[in-house]
Amino acid sequence: MLSQELFKSHESNLRTVATIRSPTFVRVAWLACCLLTTAVMTGCPVDDPMISGTPDARPRCGDGNVDPGETCDDGGESATCDNDCTPVECGDNVPNMTAGEECDSGGVDAADCNADCTSVECGDGVLNAAAGEECEEGGINTATCDSDCTKPECGDGLHNPLAKNDGTDDPDDVESCDEGGDGATCNEDCTPVECGDDHINMVAGETCETKSDRDDCDSHDCTAAECGDGYLNTATDEICDDGPASVACNGNDDDDDDGDNDCFPPICGDGRVNRVVGEQCDDDNSLPGDGCSADCQHERCGDGTLDDLEVCDDGNNEAGDGCSPACLPETCGNGILDETYMLSNGDTVPGEQCDDGNVVAGDGCDPVCLLECGNGQVDENEECDDGDRQPGGDCAADCTNEPLSSVIEER
Repeated sequence: MLSQELFKSHESNLRTVATIRSPTFVRVAWLACCLLTTAVMTGCPVDDPMISGTPDARPRCGDGNVDPGETCDDGGESATCDNDCTPVECGDNVPNMTAGEECDSGGVDAADCNADCTSVECGDGVLNAAAGEECEEGGINTATCDSDCTKPECGDGLHNPLAKNDGTDDPDDVESCDEGGDGATCNEDCTPVECGDDHINMVAGETCETKSDRDDCDSHDCTAAECGDGYLNTATDEICDDGPASVACNGNDDDDDDGDNDCFPPICGDGRVNRVVGEQCDDDNSLPGDGCSADCQHERCGDGTLDDLEVCDDGNNEAGDGCSPACLPETCGNGILDETYMLSNGDTVPGEQCDDGNVVAGDGCDPVCLLECGNGQVDENEECDDGDRQPGGDCAADCTNEPLSSVIEER
């Protein structure tokens, strides 16, 4: 009973003293309370000895005082003390930047932290398998390690000129290049692209592979042999190859792209139109009169050149000027009814009434291409001719005598 009263008395006095609002003084008084009451009961007052709204005087980590259960307390993180009031130690899962730790993964390697509490970085000299490192030699290429801390391997996309090239069978071969497979300048076996290396690298433009010309493959770039590719392939029947057609060599053009070899010097009559040398046509012969002349020019009426099968050619396709659009003379007797025509004396007169292909009289069309019936004179094969080619009267429209009955009826 006495001890309880004593405790209450001390507690009352302590709460009164707390109004002084001096944390240091209150803390000393609180500790004195603990010493005075230890003999009569265990522990100190459970309630906060500070009245509401006054500074908290209970011991806590980070208050700058090493209290029971604390190993250290520097008022927060320091070079020697963690913010949980334990000594700094790499591997305690408490990162302490002030003490030089960059991270703390509990003393084991992690994807983002080395076991020595440093950040993972290839080239840091710490092999961290958890971060995917396979080797660690300072972040530079060596015979056994790539600069990204992985083991050298042909096809990994990292060129390591010090590492053995496991893409070939040569034990002394090292990587010459590495583009992670076939590339524009590197083969998938980490050797440079070279026509004739027995590997078709389509990324580099190769379509075939040969060390010497074949009839289907050029040896200078390992592409299909083709007339017009600018390379003279001696294994084919090419005589020349300037690429497109030139004055010295034919080539495959749109007019003659029949798959045949056109790589030979241009000659009119060779069946290949070479427009560079001025050919308009080439019908595989040098004969005129077939639409393509002996000098490989188009033969057409109106070009001003008298070609075979043409009787005239006045350089145009107009009618009525003595030479028809068919390059035939516009003359009576040519079998064409011309708007104008030329007489035998060279005079041009308008309007043929007929043209039966001859200049013979007595066949209905006289020698000057006028109708014989109706000219007022009885020509051969006519029974009559009253000059008008009209029915009625004694002479019918076809220059035959009208039947007597028809004449009587008219009268």
